[in-house]
Amino acid sequence: MKRIHFEKVNNWKNIVLVSLAMICILVGLWDISSNVGNIWNSRISGLGYLLMVILLAKMFVRKYYVGWNQLGITIKVNSILGSSFKFSEISRTELQDGLLRIVKKDGKRLEYDLSGVENTDIEKLHQLLIEHSRPNNS
Repeated sequence: MKRIHFEKVNNWKNIVLVSLAMICILVGLWDISSNVGNIWNSRISGLGYLLMVILLAKMFVRKYYVGWNQLGITIKVNSILGSSFKFSEISRTELQDGLLRIVKKDGKRLEYDLSGVENTDIEKLHQLLIEHSRPNNS
């Protein structure tokens, strides 16, 4: 059985990585010393960009990925790119026979075939959608 990788996007590790990457990029923009040359600036800036690539690559490396924060969710199930939407856009969710259906308030339907995925991960995803979209539906 396949597992879904769940990641709360605004956790402390991601905040530290993004902050460090931004500091490296900003420091790399300024001259540290005219004697040293521009090689250190490009290395520091490159480190910042590398940290950003590592942070963003998590979604693309994994075949089954769910990332969320308070406002929205990105679901990637057996595809190259995932679909992202806000929790406030969800009208209802249905889970039947390994098929997760999400109906948005504009009438658009999203379907995810979760056959072959661990039942605990399917329930966790469904519960995540229900919990975060419930206050918006009342």
